[in-house]
Amino acid sequence: REELWALFHEMSGDRGEAIESYGRAVSLDPGRSDYLQELATLFALSRQWDDAAVWMERYIQTEPDAVSSSWELLGEYLRAGDREAEAEAAFEQALGLEPYSYLARLRLAEVFEGRGAFDAAIELLEFLSVYAVDRDAEIYTRLAYLYTQVGEVSQAQRVLDKGRRIFPTDTNIY
Repeated sequence: REELWALFHEMSGDRGEAIESYGRAVSLDPGRSDYLQELATLFALSRQWDDAAVWMERYIQTEPDAVSSSWELLGEYLRAGDREAEAEAAFEQALGLEPYSYLARLRLAEVFEGRGAFDAAIELLEFLSVYAVDRDAEIYTRLAYLYTQVGEVSQAQRVLDKGRRIFPTDTNIY
């Protein structure tokens, strides 16, 4: 019954009531991990990052099938809540489970870049420039920027040349 009310409130756009109904549903049926995930999503949509992180952590404890992407989401929630160190740990956990995770590498590179750890960020983005070659032109411009920050202009030029071949219509690369 609570699940139906939660779905009704969610469809009606009343996230607050949907959260309340899912909360009651969790207490009535604690074995349903999908309620935990729904609560995390609803809190994230409401920009209540700390609550979203709490519910995502509870969801991860149920050991879902897509556990790497759950860690990535947790990292996103923690980062949005200005909890960089915890976000870093979540992204590293995601990479430990899925070494080719695009999102975890990209976001972890952003964390390192923000901290001034340019070499660590470069390593993560170089990996993406090899294994996610044509995914996003911004990888190449950010990587070039990082290389210029550490004084390796020739490496920045190499990265931009590669990016231009892959994304010839992206004006930022030029």
